[in-house]
Amino acid sequence: MSIKISARLIGGAGELVSADWCRGNPSHRLPRGAPFHSAACFPPASEFTPRGIMVEVLELPKSRINAGMLAQYIDRPVCFVGRLEKVHPSGKMFILSDGEGKSGTIELMEPLDEELSGIVEVVGRVTAKATVMCASYVQFKEDIRPFDLGLYNEAVKIIHEFPQFFPWGVKQYD
Repeated sequence: MSIKISARLIGGAGELVSADWCRGNPSHRLPRGAPFHSAACFPPASEFTPRGIMVEVLELPKSRINAGMLAQYIDRPVCFVGRLEKVHPSGKMFILSDGEGKSGTIELMEPLDEELSGIVEVVGRVTAKATVMCASYVQFKEDIRPFDLGLYNEAVKIIHEFPQFFPWGVKQYD
């Protein structure tokens, strides 16, 4: 699994670097030195390709949201954390429940190639159906200490209630 990420995001000179992500699918890789798009706003869903989703979502600021906020973030990049409830038999979709027990559906461009369980953080774009089109995900390890999803959910609510104190948490796109 690999993805190309602009080194500008990690202090480099615009070179592309690899990270663990995209299952090695060549259609999702950008050639070395290929430009990243710096969009002032998030492009409409009709303009997305798998590569475009990854580049734009990973490059733009993302709002942390819970399932109750999905409808407010259509066509915007988000970060959604939840407990895995169910994986669709096709492997191209799974359901996460947030700290309030509400569910969010996560769609994948390709079937999962690994087993998921527990807490998962998804970065993606909210679709018109109020699902999240996944650009990347991370499983949280809970072997030492369990993740308090309820407390996390309260933090997300506070970030949205007081955006003046958490300006990186809520980004509006026009």
